[in-house]
Amino acid sequence: MREEFLYWYPFDLRVSAKELVPNHLSFCVFHHAALFPPEHWPKGIGVNGMLMIEGKQMHKSKGNFVTMKNAIDNYGADATRCALLIGAEAMDDPDWRNESAKDLKVKFEALETFVSKNY
Repeated sequence: MREEFLYWYPFDLRVSAKELVPNHLSFCVFHHAALFPPEHWPKGIGVNGMLMIEGKQMHKSKGNFVTMKNAIDNYGADATRCALLIGAEAMDDPDWRNESAKDLKVKFEALETFVSKNY
């Protein structure tokens, strides 16, 4: 067991949703600080937010979700990346907007057409 422990600890990164900070992530820090020496503490802890869809929290049960595959199939990888970047301002949760993705897809297609005709 000791060999297994030394192999797996410390873990590199523990990531969880922001609403779990008061329990999961806090207890992870508290337990490791209380039970283990510093060399076995986590190397990093990350917190992610909720993805919003058209201004509402995304939930599979509500049916308002966009899969990465569908987004890429519909808008392309570049437009999907840019739409996610545009939707993630400051510390707010990222807000996916279909209209932004559609607009970006059109702009990328126009750029591709321009480049292919002129070069």
